[in-house]
Amino acid sequence: MAGNMLIHDNRLSGKMPSGLANNNYQVGATTDTRHIFDWAAYYASTQSGLDNLFIMCHGYTAPAYAEQKSQYVLGNGLQLGKDNLSFNNISVVSALSNQVKTITLFACGPANTTKGLQNTAVDGMRFCGEFALYSGAAVIAATASQSYQYKKCVAKICYHSNTDATGEIDFGQWEGPVYQFSPVDGSPSRIS
Repeated sequence: MAGNMLIHDNRLSGKMPSGLANNNYQVGATTDTRHIFDWAAYYASTQSGLDNLFIMCHGYTAPAYAEQKSQYVLGNGLQLGKDNLSFNNISVVSALSNQVKTITLFACGPANTTKGLQNTAVDGMRFCGEFALYSGAAVIAATASQSYQYKKCVAKICYHSNTDATGEIDFGQWEGPVYQFSPVDGSPSRIS
């Protein structure tokens, strides 16, 4: 397998980073979520597979009652395409089956599972495990909110900004624990 692909949901402000992938696919609120993965699978098939599929989008929170209080928790899927990606439609990633080695989710807390919410709609560990199983790829995801900046270069001088969304997205270092989920059994292994 060779090559990388980046999928960016444009509701995550900023431009796609240059040089990360040799194929960039920008999607949004009107792009059918199934089509996103069908297109990625088609592209992967033209490349004899992909080493990496990077996905940049927002992670969802949901209201939940955990640890004896009502709160909003991460781990409720991804804002990706018009249908989003959640337990309701995670099987659409099976289009990628065995065509991608690693999928990295640049999003806030898709792997988050708040204590007491295992095996619920906001069990991010289970969501990422199922993502790995359906896609046949190792999935890398964080449990915490992620911050990013915008990188802009003018005359070979680059700077980072928190407000200039005309720049490229730069996630920098991961915040919080990061896990890799096995495509064999969906189990997580902490990698950072």
